[in-house]
Amino acid sequence: MKHDFPCDPTSLVKWRKRIGSDGVEKFLEETILLGQREGQIKEPEFRRVNVDTTVQEKAITFPTDAKLYHKNLPPPVSSVRKTYYFI
Repeated sequence: MKHDFPCDPTSLVKWRKRIGSDGVEKFLEETILLGQREGQIKEPEFRRVNVDTTVQEKAITFPTDAKLYHKNLPPPVSSVRKTYYFI
């Protein structure tokens, strides 16, 4: 087991920017063709494609009327609310 990266991650980003999106498409095309030539990818495997569509949730809250109301309370009301919880 290795704990080191095979290369610096920023090198991959710089390389990808240097070859551009057309270069990445060409690289993918050549990878698929090589897999077919070597017999690693069979024709039926092209009928179904698995795509990772993992979405990470963001810590974003949207303003609601209640949030805006509580945010705009005058300071005396806010200090009383901290002392005596009414709502």
